[in-house]
Amino acid sequence: TRFYLSEYMAGYVPGILPQTLCALLMSLVSFNNDMRRSYYSTGVMIVVNALGDWFLSRPMGIRGIGLASTISYLAAFAVLLPGFLKKDKALHLEKCRVDMGLILQAARRGLPSLMFAIGLIIKNYLMNYTLNTWTGDNGVAVMSVLASVCAVAGAFPSGFSNAYMALAGLYYGEEDRSSLLTLLRTALRIGLAVCIVLTAVIMAASSPLASLFFEKGQEIWEMGRVMFILGFLFIPLNLLFNLLLRSYQMQGRMKLVNVLSTAETALIGILALLTVPRFGVESAWLANTWVDVLCIALVLVSVFMWRRRVDMSAAALMKLPDGFGAAPEECAEFSIRSTEDAIDASKAVIEFCKARGTDGRTASYAGLCVEEMATNVLQHGFEKGHGAYSADVRIVCRDELTIRIRDNCREFDPRKRMALFEPERPEKNIGIRLVAGLADRMDYYNTAGVNTLLIKLSSGS
Repeated sequence: TRFYLSEYMAGYVPGILPQTLCALLMSLVSFNNDMRRSYYSTGVMIVVNALGDWFLSRPMGIRGIGLASTISYLAAFAVLLPGFLKKDKALHLEKCRVDMGLILQAARRGLPSLMFAIGLIIKNYLMNYTLNTWTGDNGVAVMSVLASVCAVAGAFPSGFSNAYMALAGLYYGEEDRSSLLTLLRTALRIGLAVCIVLTAVIMAASSPLASLFFEKGQEIWEMGRVMFILGFLFIPLNLLFNLLLRSYQMQGRMKLVNVLSTAETALIGILALLTVPRFGVESAWLANTWVDVLCIALVLVSVFMWRRRVDMSAAALMKLPDGFGAAPEECAEFSIRSTEDAIDASKAVIEFCKARGTDGRTASYAGLCVEEMATNVLQHGFEKGHGAYSADVRIVCRDELTIRIRDNCREFDPRKRMALFEPERPEKNIGIRLVAGLADRMDYYNTAGVNTLLIKLSSGS
């Protein structure tokens, strides 16, 4: 066994770097509205890995199987990389000087992944030791199946939490408290429904699933059937845990994130080591569930200590400070469906800003920005006859004015339009150039098919 493991690692270890890079780029493609590329890279990875196993295992044995994984990661990275070389993308690569501060900050942000990996090593060692000692090869084989199927089933809570993280990061950066809380509630409501159905399907199909891996009638088949009934009860709980974990990571609460990232995995092995000798192998299949229960309990205890009272609200569970986000009286929101709506929203913005003490000129600039940019969305983003599109304006009036225009229309970056200046047609895109001249800052990004334009105006504009 040790020989085979060393052979496999010799082929697999060179692929650790491209595997890490693939995971990083895969998590960022949604910011560039390039999800199709992630599907292509995943497909390439699967096909190349399968072909590599077929052609390399014969001449190279176990080492060839590990090398096939390395090659598949390199192929997937080659598909992902071009999507980040275009400068018109929201996230792209470009030359820059080495900044140790940023490197250290990135390492700190990435520490939860390292802690998770350390916990995974502890879990795998203790679980394999426990099952090998108390159940023999059958228990180890069934656990291997559990781990493999978990990699597929776990994509559901992981996918929900990653999508939540991408959108939540935007709302958090904008200090949009209301949207952030709504996003968490929506992710929980839809995610829990999907995860509960998934768990029920796996449990109901326990017999045919066990037959995919083991011969019916044997002792190991029955062990596998019970595993499929008990082993995936953790999925709904795991969704809740991961959504909260992403909320803390987004806010930079890294001590809590690091502790929970390690505990979630390491405790599975520890719990199996303590329970299998006394309660049997079934307790190993339930270890994931009990650990997620324990981790959620730790979260609730930390929330209680932070709030100094029992508080099960979404804001408390996320540990959002009371002062986070604009107060209701500091912001206004408008929904736009037509040019008339854009004009009405512009007038309402001007009145809102004046009521908040903004000088008349700056208030007029804010109204002009809303009217011009919202009208551009209507003219260039909407398709006639399609009633599912929406454009929403949110303005926050504090020390500076922040205008956010968000829509689900065609991708439309006003900065690109602004760059298309034609000397013979100076009036072209004049509205966008005027807004850019008034704004202290103008940012655009497209995430998961949603366009967001941020415009900031200082009170001295």
